[in-house]
Amino acid sequence: MTEKEFDTNDNTEPIEEVTKSKIKSKRIIIPFILTITAIITGLHFYTHAITYVSTDDAYIEGHSVQISPKVSGNIIKVCIDDNQKIKKGQFIAEIDPRDYQVVYNQAVAKLETAIARQGSASVNVGLTSITSSSLSGQSRAALEQSIHNVTAARAEMSLAQIDFDRYTKLYSKGVVSKQDFDKVSTNYKVVQEKLNQALKAQYQAIEKAKGSDTVEQQVSISNAQLKAANAEIKQLKYAADQAKLNLSYTKIYAPKSGIITNRSVEEGAFVQAGQPLLAIVPEERWIVANFKETQLTNMRVGQPVLIKADAYPNKIFKGQIDSIQSSTGAKSSLFPPENAVGSFVKVVQRVPVKIIFTEKLDPQYAIVPGMSVVPEVKVK
Repeated sequence: MTEKEFDTNDNTEPIEEVTKSKIKSKRIIIPFILTITAIITGLHFYTHAITYVSTDDAYIEGHSVQISPKVSGNIIKVCIDDNQKIKKGQFIAEIDPRDYQVVYNQAVAKLETAIARQGSASVNVGLTSITSSSLSGQSRAALEQSIHNVTAARAEMSLAQIDFDRYTKLYSKGVVSKQDFDKVSTNYKVVQEKLNQALKAQYQAIEKAKGSDTVEQQVSISNAQLKAANAEIKQLKYAADQAKLNLSYTKIYAPKSGIITNRSVEEGAFVQAGQPLLAIVPEERWIVANFKETQLTNMRVGQPVLIKADAYPNKIFKGQIDSIQSSTGAKSSLFPPENAVGSFVKVVQRVPVKIIFTEKLDPQYAIVPGMSVVPEVKVK
């Protein structure tokens, strides 16, 4: 063997030994690293499993306010649209108010007429106390005529007062001319003077009749008439109040702030009282999570919750347990199970848990009722 050949073999043996050593080291280090990684990962999942309790049987919940009219009629104005934000007290729609305005005006007129009759009946009560059977035919006739004149003058004065008040408002707004206003004002003064004259004549008739004996029967009749007049006024007042309410119901306002959904109302449509027109969904949101009964062992009100929404998998929302329902979901259903019928099969029950958000929801995330979420409750 030459010297060159000897040198080549001498260098090859150390290289092979180094390579084998490296391979042997990798065979030891890689499994060791994988084992450590597996242990750390397992510890992480174990710690998470005993610290948090979660369920995928959970969804977003929220209130929904159905808006319906209290009176029937044709819609003449609509000021909202689907998915529009609306504030409490904001105008939504209007029903044609003309029919209800007429009914209200009629109720007010009947009430004023009854008030006039009540005034007459009140005067009659005082007059019957001095009216007697010994009154001469002339005195009785004069007294009765004065009562009739005062009653008529009061009714005329009531109508004149209504016209005067209405034209005063219209004149102040420039709706009617001064000539029309002066005409109504003059009529008001004339009628007022006529009433004063009638009252004066009635007073004189009363003075002439003071010496007469009272008639019990007439007093009873007058009192009954006064009571009937008072009862009529009360009844007509209720009718006027109801007519006024119905008139106010023709304008529909938002009872709560929120977002418009399910709009079905359109201008020109005829709607019935109680017919759904739209719904308002307030911005308040919470979660109903149906946990297994075995998961409630360490669950308490006030515990923090991490919330993941299916629609936003990379976003974690924060919340806390607000309350735990006092019965299982099955027990609260329309047809709860009857376990005493002989066909009992034990099934793990689920209990609804209410979870509220502890942070203000960012408007860029559309968290709406019905969306699926996965809450994780920190129980330890």
